[in-house]
Amino acid sequence: MKRIRPVGVRADRRRGFTLTEILVTMLIMGIVAAAVFPLFIVCHRFWRSVNLRVEVDRRATLALNRMVYGVGASHGLRTARQGTVMLTPAEDGWSLSYVDVKNRTNRIVYSQTDHRLTLHPGPTTLGEQIESAQAVVNPRTLDLTVRVHQVEGRFEATGMAQTSIRWRN
Repeated sequence: MKRIRPVGVRADRRRGFTLTEILVTMLIMGIVAAAVFPLFIVCHRFWRSVNLRVEVDRRATLALNRMVYGVGASHGLRTARQGTVMLTPAEDGWSLSYVDVKNRTNRIVYSQTDHRLTLHPGPTTLGEQIESAQAVVNPRTLDLTVRVHQVEGRFEATGMAQTSIRWRN
């Protein structure tokens, strides 16, 4: 039996793509890639910037929470007895000592040169990369502010957390 071919179609062109079709497809894909790549770069830079800001805010909040609630077996400022909190200025920061409900004396030290908050006895690190930390002792409250600054490549971010502790006992 003889097979009948459509008129005008050669036997070798029935399957596959022509060189022209492949080149046009590659040209279109190149144009799409050239348009999408800068968008990808912008989105990646934005993601890194937002990620750094979130990390800085997280560090500031974590340092403040550790000061207020304590770390491990150490009780934080929330358990301090009224009238036992003493703020002492130091050469490169300050020291905040207090007596907790179990009659243990604790001390939080801020060092500007080390950019660090530590809790004694220990010492236990409460926060790092601390740009500034302020503590204001009032008769009924203690006001705390922590500012964290970080530079990562060409990105830079500063985060701040603050709270006020009211004496309950």
